[in-house]
Amino acid sequence: SGGASISGSNGNYNLTVNGSGNEITVTVTAAGKNMGTTKFRVRDIPDPNPMLGGIENKGIAIPAPALCAQNRILATLGRDFAYNLPFAVTQYRFIYQKRNRPPVVLNGNGSALTGQMKGLICNAKSGDRIYIENIKARNSEYGFVKKVAPMSITVK
Repeated sequence: SGGASISGSNGNYNLTVNGSGNEITVTVTAAGKNMGTTKFRVRDIPDPNPMLGGIENKGIAIPAPALCAQNRILATLGRDFAYNLPFAVTQYRFIYQKRNRPPVVLNGNGSALTGQMKGLICNAKSGDRIYIENIKARNSEYGFVKKVAPMSITVK
């Protein structure tokens, strides 16, 4: 009860919560006998954090060779999150801002950087900036889509 439904059989069940409440009650019945009732708190899964390959969004300047070695945009809940919920980036906007030049704006589908994006990153000079925004990521197991915070990188 409380906005949840259950599916499955033979001891393997999935509980789906519709998001209408912050607490659900699960009652287990076997062979017509009530085996017990338990209440669970329900919380939304947080938005994932962006990464450029293995580089986290920490706001520190990154050396150009380290940036050039990356080839995809990732979205993760982090090492400290209680569950392994993998996300796959489905789209993003890549903005390269060379010092004192107009920005280059490119859109990406999937998580991979395009050849043009890689070229810009690998030729980056100190002070150039890379922005990755409008990131959307899909959970591969349950199919829900989350918006991911933007990422800003300054080339060291």
